[in-house]
Parts: sequence; C-alpha cells; structure tokens
Amino acid sequence: MYKKSLIISLVFIFLIRFSNPVHAVYGGSNAVGDQRIVALLRGFDAVRSGCSASLLNPQVVVSAAHCIGNSGMKYTSEIYDPQDLWVALPGSDLNSDSTQNRVRVMRILLTNGYDNTWDPSTGNVITQKDDIAFYLLEKPLVSDYKIQ
Repeated sequence: MYKKSLIISLVFIFLIRFSNPVHAVYGGSNAVGDQRIVALLRGFDAVRSGCSASLLNPQVVVSAAHCIGNSGMKYTSEIYDPQDLWVALPGSDLNSDSTQNRVRVMRILLTNGYDNTWDPSTGNVITQKDDIAFYLLEKPLVSDYKIQ
C-alpha cells in the first residue's frame, strides 16, 4: 500500500513540475515578452495562468469578470475582494519568473449585478455582455507604464 501511494505521489509531482505551463495569451498567440499582457494567477506560486489580462496602468489590469472564478455566484456588489489572486510581471514566462515580483490583486470592480453563471452540463462559464472587470493591485506592478 505504501509503495502504491509513493508511486502515485511521484507521478503526480512529475506531471505538475514538468508539464508545460499556460502562458498569457494575446490575439491567440503566446504573449511571453509582450509588455502589455499579464497573467492572472490563483496562488502566489502558481505556474499556470487562469486568464490573461491587459495592463492599463502600473496598478490596474482589465480582464474578463469570469476570471475570478466562483462559478454560479451572483455578485450583489460591484466590489469584490479576492483572497489569493496574483499578477505576474508583463510578458513573464511563468516557469522562470521571480515570484517575488508578483503583485496581489486587492480589489476587483465588476459591473453591477454581474452573474457568473455556468452551464452544469459542460462546467463552463456562460459568457455575458457584462463580462469585464478591473483588477486593482496592492502596489504598482511596473513603474512608468503608459498605454501606447
């Protein structure tokens, strides 16, 4: 029993450690090196991006509202404070970036009454017309950033 558990654990660790991460995406292409695109990450040490986002200024990113997760939740306020959502530096390769440079998302501004509805048959979020959110960061992600 011990050997079987050990083997399963080692396979799991190998798959997590050596599987290809999902990078930020822009226009359907990998956005590693693109200074406009950041990755939204669940957990400080994550190497897989939940969603990509665009950097608006050093402390604000914009992305889809469904990226915050919580499928099926109806938000009764336009303000949501996530617990463990982070942003990596623009254009980062999540395999090799310095996690010390990541910045925590402190607050998310949603459209009033945003409903994160999901389809139970597929498990996918049903995209809505108001599927946009502004992610406010704990501190500036980069200095002197300006949209061109």
